[in-house]
Amino acid sequence: MAEKEQNKKGFWKSLFSKEEAIQEAESYGDLTFFKKTKNVLITFIVAVSVLSIGLAMYGNIENFRFEDVIIDVVAYLVLLPFVYFNHRWAMVLVCLLYGAGKFIMIALGLGTPISHLIFLMIAVSLTYKSFLVASYLKKQKLKGCKSCAFQETESCKASRNSNKRFEFSQHWRTILKLRAARNYLRKDARINIRLSSADVDMLKRRAAVEGIPYQTLIASVLHKYVSGTLS
Repeated sequence: MAEKEQNKKGFWKSLFSKEEAIQEAESYGDLTFFKKTKNVLITFIVAVSVLSIGLAMYGNIENFRFEDVIIDVVAYLVLLPFVYFNHRWAMVLVCLLYGAGKFIMIALGLGTPISHLIFLMIAVSLTYKSFLVASYLKKQKLKGCKSCAFQETESCKASRNSNKRFEFSQHWRTILKLRAARNYLRKDARINIRLSSADVDMLKRRAAVEGIPYQTLIASVLHKYVSGTLS
């Protein structure tokens, strides 16, 4: 007797067990279809909807009209896809709609109140656990997004710092190259050479065409020759 009482308490406790909901969420990806509470809730609502349609069509029950049942079924069909994708607001609306229907049936004297309350208790428990699982999954998703965002931010910072170091290095390399070129091309040595008057006249005419002094032209030609770039 004591064992039966304990099992009974364990059954009712399991209906609203937060620990079981967290365990389900933690192993959510590995669970089969009917191991997920939201799928059980969907199956339950579909089953009772089919039962209600059957009773409305063939039960000949007074005040239990087929049109009213169809309205409820259409509302369920709109909401259940959102329940499948773990939208908590849809779970709450389904439970409220189902509860409202049960209380209306009790008020109209359709069926026994005990059976309606038992079915409502099952719907509420399934909704509660589905809601907890969806909430836990959303928290885990948000944590993952924040972690990814943090890692991405750190990566972006590292990339920016690396780019700055590269640009700084390139800047100083350019400065050093310019300094080396300026030092190399600095005319700090003086030489005296003798040329024919004809060569000097041709150099002056060629320099005039180039728009530079003829001394500069002579220095440029000599530099190109010794550097191997004279064509």
